[in-house]
Parts: sequence; structure tokens; C-alpha cells
Amino acid sequence: AISRNLPILRIGTSLTLGRPINPKAVASERCFRKGRDAGWYCLEKANWPRHLAKATTDTTGRHRKVETIVRYENGEAVRVYSVIPSTSYMGILKYYTSLLGPPTQVLTGKLSRLGNTPIDNPSTIWTGYTKSGESETLEIRRFDNIRTMIASESVGLIRLYRKNSRPIFSYLSDTDLILHQVRNKSIN
Repeated sequence: AISRNLPILRIGTSLTLGRPINPKAVASERCFRKGRDAGWYCLEKANWPRHLAKATTDTTGRHRKVETIVRYENGEAVRVYSVIPSTSYMGILKYYTSLLGPPTQVLTGKLSRLGNTPIDNPSTIWTGYTKSGESETLEIRRFDNIRTMIASESVGLIRLYRKNSRPIFSYLSDTDLILHQVRNKSIN
């Protein structure tokens, strides 16, 4: 793996690690906690450059209404997760390569499919370090195979995380997100 100083890793142009939780988002109930977990989960919007804006929001099915999910611990962002259409993988990869240079690592996984042969599921990774030496990783996958048991061939992912931070979907589920959205609609 290549180790080098990269520009600040981000999703879109706005979502970075270490940024403080927005009290207005908490007050507007775009953020919520689950059980005894002290962290916050916030539904936020990634601002993409104009040439990628449509490509990154053109998802289908159950992911259409889901925005980017940011996990906050001790008041600061430690993980960011966003769905992308799998068809936009190459365009997003090109954008990040022009912004960050060649990836640190490219993994060639497979996506298992019911009744079909597995297909390639590349995962492109950049690893950078904060001023304090903490490792941060930006990962783009053509197909999202971490969120649910059966992956969709139409949805990919982009995620940003600090080493040793708890994965969002080890504790949070799609059901939690749906319940939060339902509760939010009934309040508003």
C-alpha cells in the first residue's frame, strides 16, 4: 500500500471527518441516537460538483430517499456513508483520482448473486493521515455489499472513516433509518 500525504479526504465537496455535529441538525431531528449508543447518526446531504450531482443522486428503489449517513462520536464526524448508483462508479473514480492522485489500494472482490455467477465488485481505496497521525480511509465500491445481506446490482457506496471507529451498519439497520424517517414525518 502507498502511504503519502493526500488532500483532505471528503465525500462530495463538504463532508469530512472531524467536523463538529451541527446543533441545528440535532434540533431539526435529522440526527438520532440508537439505544445505549452514545454516538449520533445524522442524515445529511453530500454536496457534489455540478458535473457529478445528477450521477450521484440517480439511485433507484429503496435507496432513493436515503441521504448520506454520518456517525458522530464525542461531537465529531468519524464515519460517513453514502449510496451511489453503481453506474456512476467510473465517473466518481475519475473525479477522486484527479483530486487525490492514484488510489492507495484497489481490491478486486466479487459480488455473489442469487442464481447467477458472481460479478466483479472493485473497491478503490485512498488512505490519508490527519495532522495527529490518525488514519483516514476513503473507499468507493461499485456494488454496496456491506449494508444488507443481499446486495443490489444498481447501488454502490462511497464511505469515509477513521481507523478503529465503529462501522455504521454494525449497529444501525435499514429498519432504523425507515423508523426514523417515519417518526420525523409524523412530527413535522
